[in-house]
Amino acid sequence: MFRLKDVKISLALLASVLLIGALVAVPYLELPYAHLSVWLLGAALVSVVLYITQRFWHYWKTAITLTRQLLADELRDTDIPQKKGVFALLFSNIRSILYKFNEAATLIHAIGEKGQSLQMKHLDANDRLGKAIVEVQEKMNTYRAEEERRNWGIRGLANFSELLRQQDDNLQEFSAKLIAQVVKYLGANQGSFFVAKSDSEGPYLELMGAYAYDKRKYVKKRVAPGEGLIGQCMLEKDLIYLTDIPKNYIEITSGLGHALPTNIVIVPLINNEDFQGAMELATFHPLQKHELSFLQDLAKSIASSIASTKINEQTQHLLKESQALTQELQHREEEMRQSMEELSATQEEMRRKQIELDGVFGAINNSLITAEVGLDGYFLSTNEALVTLLGVSYEDVKRMSHGIMFESKEEKDACWEELLRGEAVNIDHYIVSKFNSVFWLSASYSPVLNSEGRLYKVLMLAHDITAKKEQEKEFERLSLVADNTDNSVVITNKEGLVEYVNKGFTKMTGYSLEEMQGKKPGSILQGPETNQETVQRIRERLKRSEPIYEEILNYNKKGETYWVSIAINPVKDKDGAIYKFISVQADITETKKSALDSKYKLEAISRSNAVIEFDTHGTIIDVNENFLKIVGYDLEELIGQHHSIFVSESEKISAGYQDFWEQLSEGNFIQGEFTRIQKDGKKICLRGVYNPIYDIHGKPYKIVKFATDITREKALKAETEKQEAELKSHMEAINKTIASVEFSMNGHISSANEIYLSITGYSSSDLQGKHYNDIIPKEEVEKPQNQLMWQSLQEGQFFSGEYKQIDSEGRELWLNGTFNPIFNEEGKPYKVMLFAQFTTKEKEKQNELNGLVSAFKGILPIIEFSEEGVFKNANDLYFQESGFKRLELRQKSFQELIVPKSSQFTFEKVISKCAEQGFCEQMITLKTQNGENKYFKTRFSVSYTLEHRVSKIILILVEQQKLESKKENLTLN
Repeated sequence: MFRLKDVKISLALLASVLLIGALVAVPYLELPYAHLSVWLLGAALVSVVLYITQRFWHYWKTAITLTRQLLADELRDTDIPQKKGVFALLFSNIRSILYKFNEAATLIHAIGEKGQSLQMKHLDANDRLGKAIVEVQEKMNTYRAEEERRNWGIRGLANFSELLRQQDDNLQEFSAKLIAQVVKYLGANQGSFFVAKSDSEGPYLELMGAYAYDKRKYVKKRVAPGEGLIGQCMLEKDLIYLTDIPKNYIEITSGLGHALPTNIVIVPLINNEDFQGAMELATFHPLQKHELSFLQDLAKSIASSIASTKINEQTQHLLKESQALTQELQHREEEMRQSMEELSATQEEMRRKQIELDGVFGAINNSLITAEVGLDGYFLSTNEALVTLLGVSYEDVKRMSHGIMFESKEEKDACWEELLRGEAVNIDHYIVSKFNSVFWLSASYSPVLNSEGRLYKVLMLAHDITAKKEQEKEFERLSLVADNTDNSVVITNKEGLVEYVNKGFTKMTGYSLEEMQGKKPGSILQGPETNQETVQRIRERLKRSEPIYEEILNYNKKGETYWVSIAINPVKDKDGAIYKFISVQADITETKKSALDSKYKLEAISRSNAVIEFDTHGTIIDVNENFLKIVGYDLEELIGQHHSIFVSESEKISAGYQDFWEQLSEGNFIQGEFTRIQKDGKKICLRGVYNPIYDIHGKPYKIVKFATDITREKALKAETEKQEAELKSHMEAINKTIASVEFSMNGHISSANEIYLSITGYSSSDLQGKHYNDIIPKEEVEKPQNQLMWQSLQEGQFFSGEYKQIDSEGRELWLNGTFNPIFNEEGKPYKVMLFAQFTTKEKEKQNELNGLVSAFKGILPIIEFSEEGVFKNANDLYFQESGFKRLELRQKSFQELIVPKSSQFTFEKVISKCAEQGFCEQMITLKTQNGENKYFKTRFSVSYTLEHRVSKIILILVEQQKLESKKENLTLN
């Protein structure tokens, strides 16, 4: 508005100008004063209009300039004039617009800064610009919050991905770390981590990790399917989020006391539709949508890791089982190898001892004459000694009669009569050789019985006593003519000085009478190897004037040693005083050598064998150290005891045991394997021979037993035979019940059993030389698992699982079995055995059953209840029909879903009825979510576990009917 002051000034000026002009012009114009007044008034009006126009133009131009500066962001507060009057409002509005623009720019800049709050001074939150800025801020805050939530989820998944990558094969430790991180990241109060497992009782959830209030908890818990919320999550495989927590569900203890959490979330861990476990979290604050989404995304990664961990654990378990089995097999092979080595060593020891015995018997055979005589009186066989003695061939001896051994028929018949009675005969008789040489034999004839106890041949053992006989004759001659003997005869005086030596002495020693006369024989004939104890005995007996008989080593004139049998007798005069000594010496060098050889051989036998000696009645007279070690007795405990100390009480009184000693006392030797009892009562097995020893009259006077402990050998043999029998029976059982195929280490087929051939349709010739890749589908050949399996088999690891193959006509077959590497003695695999069962039919039935179940579930609504009648699960058709959601039906009983409730209707009756006829039908009215009641014809059936326990009750809604036809029937009569 125009100010009055300005108008007054303008009018005054205009009026002054017009008045002055009129006064000046009146005289010249000669107008009347009335006209002058009109004219002055018009001039005044024009002046006012001009003044006002000039003022409007000035302010309008200023306003346009300010507006341009405002649009160009060049306007400042100082540029706006501080005017009063009609244009003051215009400039004030321009100033207000400037302030609002500046404030709007400041606020818009503040919106970009996180956490800045808007404080409007010039703007109004209700006008368009202020409202727009507020909306922009709200949207920016919303976008920023969403971005923060997205970043929070991405950051969390990245952190947990790193944790999952660092996991080891210890599922327990991994679970504890994981749930602790989840609780911390979500700001929850506590959490539990369950892993799905399975055992003989079926699937279940095991609590693997628990965390609360920054502390790890160590608790044990096992949850069955359908048990509580966790078990229900296992069945439904869906997230459960509760904000209405039942009392006593869980308590969180803080410094303020006991409190129930306000929120529970249970997230299933599912990998490729396989339920791997669940996480349960409890919080005091509600979880946001992005937090639940984050948990679901995290659950997928965790489930994948658990599946991998389980596979690794299973692989490790299988690897450990394989290694344990391999070690067990290696251990058994090592035990078998050691047993075989021990058996081999035992056999070698037996062979060595047998060789020694054979050497002894060979020595006996070489030193004695042995022959076998048939019942017809003719020789069956003989050794070389008799052949040489007779000077004929072996065939000639077999044609000879045993009668040539006797001087008369009567002597021969008498011998045979005793033999036929089973009695041994010892006799000395001579034979004449082919060259008419006469030989004397000391023969022992022993009857040999067959397995039936009948005499079927006679064994003759004899030694040549021709020299003995001749020596006897020689002694007879010596009694007549001492000088004609080959033996040495020495006569000394009572001081022992030589007075006479015969030619035999000179021949034996090389010393003549002249060289020996006046000297003591011992000083000349004895040397460094002469036994000084023997010399001392001779001296002591000479002092006592006692007869002497000794064997002593002497030296001849050449310094050569020889053995003599020396007999020294004192010669007394008529007064009984000794005045001479007569010494007769016989050269027994060869005999001594033979005796020493036999002695040393017997000592060797004694060192390597257990030896015990008995008299002919079984009384123990001597035992060597080896035998004492075997039976556990001391020598003093056995001397004088009877042999029966080594046998059982029942055997002592048996007729066989009495006959055993009768046979030995009669001179029969017995060999075989014998069971004996040690001092501690343990039984042992000895292999040995009881040998009768004869006196000079040919009668047995003691029994010597040579034995070897074969207890361990028998046990090893029995164990070996048992293991071989078990292995044979196992292999036979395997070949009768399981298909088996043998491969080389590079995968080529060597053989297959009848079961495999009959099922696959191949013949042995078809498979011979084929590779494993030839009997499996092409897609299986290209899989890396195939190459990995054969690499592992070549490294000695076994593989078990389910395998796909093709038969002779190219049809697909399924097998469930194990590829087992077979190791050689060096512990290296040299072939592979496949033991498997064909599961093709089971696979086909399973596929058909799965298809039928899927088709059935797609046709009719189905509800599943527990044995107690509590809702477990339902298919999608039921949820569509009823309008319920899965979470709304959790923990609801069957009675809560029907109208009306019936106390007479129980699931025990349903189970009983189904057990009788397989199913039961009912007409039931079911509630829907919107309160509508629907009338159905239904059918109940019961599902059982492998242990024939009720797994679940299945309710099938067969047909919906009109409520008008409703006839309740909930009594199951």
